This record gives sequence, C-alpha cells and structure tokens, in this order.
Amino acid sequence: MKEVNKLPQFKKLSNLQIVSDKFKNIKYEVDTDIVGQKDLKPFVKINVQDPEYIKEQDHYIGILGLIIKFQLKKGKRALLKFDATLEGEFWGNIQLPEEKFKELVEKSGIIHLLMIARSKILAMSSLFGFNRPIYIPLMDIRGLVNNKLKKPKEVKK
Repeated sequence: MKEVNKLPQFKKLSNLQIVSDKFKNIKYEVDTDIVGQKDLKPFVKINVQDPEYIKEQDHYIGILGLIIKFQLKKGKRALLKFDATLEGEFWGNIQLPEEKFKELVEKSGIIHLLMIARSKILAMSSLFGFNRPIYIPLMDIRGLVNNKLKKPKEVKK
C-alpha cells in the first residue's frame, strides 16, 4: 500500500531556517491622480535594522528587519507611497561558529526577506484593489549585504 502525505526526506537541511516573518508599521498613501497614469517611475529604498542575536541551549536565534520604502512617481510627485518593516526570525544550527551564523543571517536573511516582502506586497496590493499591484523591482543588494557585514555584532546569551 502506498503511503500518502509523507514528507520527502532530505539528506541535509540548511544550517539556517526561517521560522517566522511579520510586517510591522505598514503605511500607504494613494493619490487619486494615479488612475490612468503611464510612465510612473518606481523609487525603492531598503535599509536593514541592526539584527538581534540570541544563543539558546540548542540553537541560535537571529532577528532581522528590513525597512522598505516604495514610491511610484510622476516627475517629483509621489502618486503612491508604501512604507513597511518586515521582520524575520531565523534559527541556526548551534554547531556553527557564532560568526558563521551571523554571516548566514545577514547574507541569506536579507535576500529571503526581500523575496518574502515582494510577494506579500504584491498580494496585499492586489487585495486592496489596486488594478496595478505593487511590484517591488528586483534589486542588486550586494552593497546592502556587504555594508551590513562590516559592522561588529554581539550574541546575547
């Protein structure tokens, strides 16, 4: 008899897992003049909140936040503004060196949270009734990641 609903068995899981994410401080403004506008230019600014690290007995915890500011502009005028903070909680293998865990959180965490933010913002804006949902453009975030990795960090015990 064939087993149903059995999860696949993976040989190796990543040393970093995202266990939760949540939006905080969502704000948006829509100018009614946006209807029918063409050639709107997207403006995106993303900052990384200083991560918080905790060392538990059997795993590390890293909490990382992205501050996202998105606008659609016609000239200098912003016809749509969307600001939010997305926070993610990551767990890491306790057998990793602390510095390696921090590096994984900041390299992989920023990338994962940005992809989660893109999909959630798209879904929310569609549900809000925007006839052109908000698409956060794909971005080269190497500079953002590299700048974050230069700062010293502490792990709370």
